[in-house]
Amino acid sequence: MATTVRRTVLTLPAAPLGPENPLPPLRTPAPPPVLDPRERAGLPRDMARQLGHRPLRTLLPTRLLDGYGRERTPTGLDAVVIENERLRVTVLPGLGGRIHSLHHKPTGRELLHRNPVLQPAAFALNGAWFSGGIE
Repeated sequence: MATTVRRTVLTLPAAPLGPENPLPPLRTPAPPPVLDPRERAGLPRDMARQLGHRPLRTLLPTRLLDGYGRERTPTGLDAVVIENERLRVTVLPGLGGRIHSLHHKPTGRELLHRNPVLQPAAFALNGAWFSGGIE
């Protein structure tokens, strides 16, 4: 079987993302974490090297997505399905190219967590993050 690419619409119960926040995402700078030198000595070298870096102070030019809702309604999402004899992958281009599904055809097994709903939560740096698939 040759590889095929087709467009479709995936319908999921989804909460609205809402508009981007018009205010700039500025944050008060936090001090870098401080670790006692004795504790630092017990850490793996790569981890110890990363300590002391300051966290992000701004996400500019990205805007915050903090106006999302909680009420989910059936929503059609544009999807691209790429398929060959072994795999079927479903990509959601409107959500940044997120891989929503990766199906292994010989075993009939779904290889990713395929979230049955799209519910943003205040977990990402820009606010609205949702679980499932691959970013």
